[in-house]
Amino acid sequence: WSLLDVVLTANVQLEHCLVRYAGAGYSTAAQWWSAGSLRHCTFEYSGGSGINMRLSGTPAIEQCAFDHNATVAIENAHWHALPGFRDNTATGNLQGDYFAIHGLVQGNVEVWPWNYPNGVLVIDNTWSVPAGASLRLHGGVICKQRAAYGTDINGRLEMLGTSDRPVIVTALEDDSTIGDTQKNGPPGPGGPIPWYGLVCHPSPTPPRLLHSIFRHVGWAMYSDYRQ
Repeated sequence: WSLLDVVLTANVQLEHCLVRYAGAGYSTAAQWWSAGSLRHCTFEYSGGSGINMRLSGTPAIEQCAFDHNATVAIENAHWHALPGFRDNTATGNLQGDYFAIHGLVQGNVEVWPWNYPNGVLVIDNTWSVPAGASLRLHGGVICKQRAAYGTDINGRLEMLGTSDRPVIVTALEDDSTIGDTQKNGPPGPGGPIPWYGLVCHPSPTPPRLLHSIFRHVGWAMYSDYRQ
């Protein structure tokens, strides 16, 4: 069948629901444009992703499972949707058991490891923190950046790792960090294709980086930090 389509004006609350075999035509099991809540729900065996956040959805999604879908677990979320996610799981998704972030930071966003499943947050394009916005990544947060994309920081960026739980930003193809995220086998000759780098523009609120690791940087021979 097609999908669960939660439009912008909707108010949908789901608890202990099972959504199975949706996603006809390689679609998604659910596309979510609005707020609302999902708790203890399962989205499985869809023809596409488990849920497509449509760049605007900000529901509370807690203790849900995204399993055995044809692409990835969760896709097309903005950074400001992340705080609404907690303690979700993903297994058996054919292209990756991960949460994919897309787009710029709006407002003040804090990210913890429990906001996404399986220990890694995938960043699908350049992540931008505009002036007046802030992004704080807490200890243990691991981000994998898609090749050839990077950052554009004009606002406040804080990476607050600790000695035993650093913040890590690495390439999506880096299988040495949290395994083969894309489930496409080992990187080709030369290793993982690098991401672009950390670009921090002059700002009244300079970045604060503690116990942070930047790995496999250097797309087009670019450096990993500039201000």
